[in-house]
Amino acid sequence: MRLQLEAPPKPPSQFKDRGHPPAPVPGKWPFIVAGGSTNGKIWIVLGLIILSIGAFCLRFLPNNNHSAYMDEVSQILAGRYLIESGTIYANILTWSYGSYLWPVIAGSMDIIGGLGLVRTFTALCGVIMTLATVVSAYRLSSHVLPIQRRWAVAFVAGLVMAIFPTALGIGSFGTYDALAGAAFMSGIAVLFPVEGTAQRTRLVSAFLLFFIAFLAKYVIAIFFPVICLYLMLSAGSIRKLIERISWFIGPLTAICALYFLLFRSELTALLSFSHTYTDLKSQDPFLVYVWERPEIWLLVVIASIGWERATRQMKMVALGGSGVILGFQLIYRADFDFWKHSIYLLFFLAPLAGLALVIPVSRVYWHARASNQLSRSGARVRLMGLSAVILVVFSASLLMSLSQANLLVNFYPNLSIALPTIKQNVTGVHKVLTDDLALRYYLYPDISTDQVTDPFYVEYYGKTGMDGYRASIADRHYDVIILDGGIGPIGKQLSRNLTGLIKQHYNLVASEPGLNGTSIDIYKPHQCILTTPAANSKVFNFASGTQGWGGHPSEGEFQAGSQVSISQAQTCNKQSSLKFTPTAESYQVGVRLGQPGGQPVSSIKTQIYIETTTDNSGNNVIGMAAFDQNWQWHDDGFKHSVPTGRWMEISWQLPNPGFYNEIDLVFPKEATTVYISQVEVQP
Repeated sequence: MRLQLEAPPKPPSQFKDRGHPPAPVPGKWPFIVAGGSTNGKIWIVLGLIILSIGAFCLRFLPNNNHSAYMDEVSQILAGRYLIESGTIYANILTWSYGSYLWPVIAGSMDIIGGLGLVRTFTALCGVIMTLATVVSAYRLSSHVLPIQRRWAVAFVAGLVMAIFPTALGIGSFGTYDALAGAAFMSGIAVLFPVEGTAQRTRLVSAFLLFFIAFLAKYVIAIFFPVICLYLMLSAGSIRKLIERISWFIGPLTAICALYFLLFRSELTALLSFSHTYTDLKSQDPFLVYVWERPEIWLLVVIASIGWERATRQMKMVALGGSGVILGFQLIYRADFDFWKHSIYLLFFLAPLAGLALVIPVSRVYWHARASNQLSRSGARVRLMGLSAVILVVFSASLLMSLSQANLLVNFYPNLSIALPTIKQNVTGVHKVLTDDLALRYYLYPDISTDQVTDPFYVEYYGKTGMDGYRASIADRHYDVIILDGGIGPIGKQLSRNLTGLIKQHYNLVASEPGLNGTSIDIYKPHQCILTTPAANSKVFNFASGTQGWGGHPSEGEFQAGSQVSISQAQTCNKQSSLKFTPTAESYQVGVRLGQPGGQPVSSIKTQIYIETTTDNSGNNVIGMAAFDQNWQWHDDGFKHSVPTGRWMEISWQLPNPGFYNEIDLVFPKEATTVYISQVEVQP
């Protein structure tokens, strides 16, 4: 027998003249589920408060001890750069799928209350998404239902949003997804059903909420054409059509178009970037969409059961919204970030799921009350048994949901345990290489983000990609290297491909435990590495004196022995070094190569240790030069940037090998003392 939505089961004979079931006694019967009197509004308010507190705690408390995520860091730092210095962080609009809105919000909160305040706000956005789901489900439910039953449908829909794993994940860390979801879902709750009072107020409010959601995350714009088209086709009259165009469709279209005109170059670059960025692309769509998200498809099944009981507008909203997000995701790419976008699918399906779950439960109650075979106490026993089953199912679902949500957010390395060790080892350093962008957050502002090289981009003397990483590591360009395993294929490339090279040139000074058997490894450069010279090269090792080296004034002739001495103050591999003391008139040191006409030179390599009057933090530009047999000057373009206070190898492959009379090293005027170890000249 098909159960009708419009009326509960026929009541006992003593209630026939009333035409509706008896009102339950507040405090004794679950009136929200069972239907009945409207004298229990205090319980509706109390239920909303409990649901809000629960949704907030589920998002904020389990994740509060996790260090900053890579996704959070770029947005927070972009906001802080804008607020504190008025500069743009890393051209963020060319690769981030949102405007400056969320960075400014996140950056402001980080300045005021740190990462905890940022996550408090996103948890509150999760509460707003939950309440928006409640309101949408209530407003879209049939008015034929008793008001308490409509609230029951709304509460169940909100509960789905409150405890669903992907919704918990979105509200657990500070990215623009939480703000986008909260604003968009609030806009839907205000706008639908379109019919009703205060049309203009609701249209304008929805337009503003949708635009805020768009500014938070551009993907929201995929819903706009469908919403606008529906509003136009369902207007029913010219007056309503003009009203909807004037107060919603027109302003939303105009302001989005204006935003595109203002930021068209950034948006064009972002579009190009999105087509080339494949770090999140999955080669196994079944894994991303089905195997890893079974709860979504269970919700689809439950929602389908509530389909026939839904109003026309609830069906339109659910079908249109779900179709848009699924279509976008499938057409665009099989993306690991589907879990973030699944919150919209959840939002559109939750009201149908509420109908599917509430109506049968309420009917079981009324059938128990109306049955001639059951006493009042028997009905109560049946309802208590049903409540116990619901409680067990809810508890199990909540535990599984929390477990799944933890898997989503704990996918990112947790630096919390290692932060004291990291801060101890980065004190006073200036150049850092890391495979996790999150480290920039903890080093800022003591170390500028420009001095932290991440796994996504490097440029080292014209070399990029893996060649750039290899060259900079081999030159011991970084004061510290910190690896936690990285995120995604690009993030993992440093630890996967370059660990061996790092160990050749750096010492492992600390290793802290991470999640899932991983570790956070901290490397510092070897103080000095002397490679074995080639058999046919000329070597100056300064073991037997200055070996003809001396200062070369900028206005004067080379002077062997001038400004130099042998020193043990800074040794390289326990080998004596040549100490050079630059002056304002003479900041160049060199050596004559001996026989008339010079000797053949193809490359020069040496170890340098420099001290300066100021902390140039790696910006000490050093040049390598040579005079050919005609005493013509040649140099390497002054390409070497040597950090203050540690040994570093520099080399020069001469573009025109040949006979040279003299080789020189040219230092910046800020240099006070320079130590040189083992100069190797290859013919």
